Amino acid sequence: MKKVMCEMCGSVDLVKQDGVFLCQACGTKYSVEEVKKMLVEIDGAVKIDHSEFVDKQLANARRALEKGDWEETEKYYNLVEQHQPNSIEAVFFSSYSKVMQSFTDADKFKRAQKFSVLNKSVSVIDEYYEKTTEDKEAVIEKISSYIIKMVNTPFVFTQRKNGYGIVISDERGECHMEIANANSAFIQELVSIVGKNNELYINNLIIKHCELAFTITKVKINRDAYFEIIRSAHLNIQKLDPSHTVPSISDFAALYPVNKKVGCYIASAVYGSYDCPEVWTLRRYRDSTLASTWYGRMFVRTYYAISPALVRRFGEKSWFKRICHNKLDVFVAKLQSKGFESTPYNDRFWE
Repeated sequence: MKKVMCEMCGSVDLVKQDGVFLCQACGTKYSVEEVKKMLVEIDGAVKIDHSEFVDKQLANARRALEKGDWEETEKYYNLVEQHQPNSIEAVFFSSYSKVMQSFTDADKFKRAQKFSVLNKSVSVIDEYYEKTTEDKEAVIEKISSYIIKMVNTPFVFTQRKNGYGIVISDERGECHMEIANANSAFIQELVSIVGKNNELYINNLIIKHCELAFTITKVKINRDAYFEIIRSAHLNIQKLDPSHTVPSISDFAALYPVNKKVGCYIASAVYGSYDCPEVWTLRRYRDSTLASTWYGRMFVRTYYAISPALVRRFGEKSWFKRICHNKLDVFVAKLQSKGFESTPYNDRFWE
């Protein structure tokens, strides 16, 4: 029996639309003349090898992912997933790219739906772990790194109406819980995997992502539960390496203190997070410049004494955020022009 086989992916599922033939598998279009030349004898028992097509689309997907081109990332990983449904990488990143696109969408309900899809994708990692032919460690490490990037996403767009019309602001407050849930789902999958395969890198990732949970602002967590997960991971590591020291539960209070020193209250309220590029720049300026003189330290202490009350009273007011946002944007741009970086930063403690 003669059928038309797509030259790009080998599919024989071509449908005529608007005067051209469209491959339903990869989306390639062919003219009527091209289709006539492509007619081949197909035995229904013959298995079509899609490996070359999959490798090509996987390479495209990875390039798009590296560039942060989320639409292209979604498109190419979807093509890979069609032919390799047990691919952990394709299943995860096709949904991850949808979430990243939602950060620039004003509709927070759509964003919540994309997170729901992402969590379902995370939940199959353990199920596919033994089925996939991928380099498991490389894929899981890659997923871990991109969840961390998502946690550190500096903004999302939301729309809020006030008496003057629509104000667009860059807040990520409503996303914190969704991000925390995605991180928690990943931890649970890692715990399930390590229960069957006690591997060093999985245990290290469990510890890393539990620690990450402590840094996600505006989200209350069960610290004791996370401590137990971290301690179990340390015990698993000790089974692999008897010289490894396992912290006691009492040690965790010192390792992960509840009252971490914070500051930049107004900036955090305006930009939506203590950990975002603009606030990282301001924190560097505080620790390297203001803290270097007695009057600079006096200014910081006065700011810390006054700003929490201002944020509590006016922090959710659109006019307050608009005024502070404009002034801070100008100041941050000036600091960055002078060499103050906007990369992740750990506070330097000073008295």
